[in-house]
Amino acid sequence: MLGGDPRVWVGWIFAGLLWGRSWRKQTSAAPPLAIIFRYLARYNRTRARYGDWRKEMGAIIVIAISAGGLKPLVRIITALPPDFRASIFVVQHIGANPSVLPDILDWHGRLPAAFGRHGEVIERGRIYVAPPDHHMRLGSGAIFLDQGLKVHFARPAADPLFISAAEAYGKRVVGIVLSGSNSDGAEGMRAITARGGLGLVQDLAEAEYPEMPQAAQRYDHPEPPLTADQIAERIVAHCP
Repeated sequence: MLGGDPRVWVGWIFAGLLWGRSWRKQTSAAPPLAIIFRYLARYNRTRARYGDWRKEMGAIIVIAISAGGLKPLVRIITALPPDFRASIFVVQHIGANPSVLPDILDWHGRLPAAFGRHGEVIERGRIYVAPPDHHMRLGSGAIFLDQGLKVHFARPAADPLFISAAEAYGKRVVGIVLSGSNSDGAEGMRAITARGGLGLVQDLAEAEYPEMPQAAQRYDHPEPPLTADQIAERIVAHCP
């Protein structure tokens, strides 16, 4: 009936037992058995929706761009083949302003691009863009959006995406920091490389605003800076 990761369904059973304890305190009666099984059914629905995401997920590429970052981003996306199997997530510092970035990437590249939606199941070979005024985080094979506090004066910001990806997917993650004028992405890059992921930054001489890639490189970055074209070649080779 259950299947999957036993740690997960044990957690659901434990939650049901805690609910039953609360029930007894309020009613002095044992909770109906049907309610316990309701928790198990909820687990099965969750598993059916998200699948065995640990096996199904490929590489996870997270990209941070700000001022001057659109041009190198388009060059990278344009260079990716149509059968590229990684899932790509992009954060641009747009605040609450309208954005047409998914349309731009969809037009220039060969992979479908759209704003990420809360609770959306992640698919391979797609580009997900953080929507205006929302942080985008990853976990359990899905996208999660929130309007939490601004990070580096930005929402959406790269660090929430990078850190959540590192925590959920470890060495499968490739972090990329392109042109921008603050230090967003530096802490997230360190989280990625600390868990065995790959960190790439744009060449400082090529970046129109080198502060973001420079901060990521200075904070914790073992790889030499690369041009946008070299980054595209690197991730195609790294993500079969």
